[in-house]
Amino acid sequence: DLFGSKEENDEGETIDACFIALGVSNPFDYDLKYWHSIEVEMIASITKLCNQINGSGRGVKYIGLLSTIDAEEDPKPFSVQELSGTNDKGKTLGWWGMLKHYYRIKGLQEAAVVEGSKDISFVSLFQSCSIITKESRYGCIDKTIFAFHRLFDPILPKQYHSVKDEMLGKAFVFDAVQVLSGVTSEAREKNKVAKLTYVDFLKIVDGKGAEEKEEL
Repeated sequence: DLFGSKEENDEGETIDACFIALGVSNPFDYDLKYWHSIEVEMIASITKLCNQINGSGRGVKYIGLLSTIDAEEDPKPFSVQELSGTNDKGKTLGWWGMLKHYYRIKGLQEAAVVEGSKDISFVSLFQSCSIITKESRYGCIDKTIFAFHRLFDPILPKQYHSVKDEMLGKAFVFDAVQVLSGVTSEAREKNKVAKLTYVDFLKIVDGKGAEEKEEL
């Protein structure tokens, strides 16, 4: 409950928003079927639950999804053959396999949330690029990505700018509060689905002065 409401119905407290930041941290170590089951099928189930909660009269007017920049706009669902592993003989995806399917998986993930939230008023898709954390989670991979962004963030197109985990978390919550409070643009109020990138995160969290604070 984002607004501290004390109102309850027979089923318990109201719920204002659902946030989904679920994923497989190392999909390259698994096969496509497992990755799909978590990042598409499970997320679809969570969205369905949020939608059902809304239908029960307990709220949920907003749902936010952690996605990625360049997620496919109109992704083709995976075939049974693709998910069965017959194309790769059941082997783990590896780096190339992960990169090959990454933006399709993310597109299907977004589509599942949009399609499953028919009774929810607002859907925000947070299309981040690289997420910068205080501690390295993946060793040399993180160090390489972090170093890349320290060097190139100033000249990259803004949608590919890295974002710190703390700022991204604030963007999730602040966006929900602003949208549900009506403190947002007229265009946002009219459009159910919003695709948000780094520039939007800045505006949501701290306005025009946030970019200088966010530099690595």
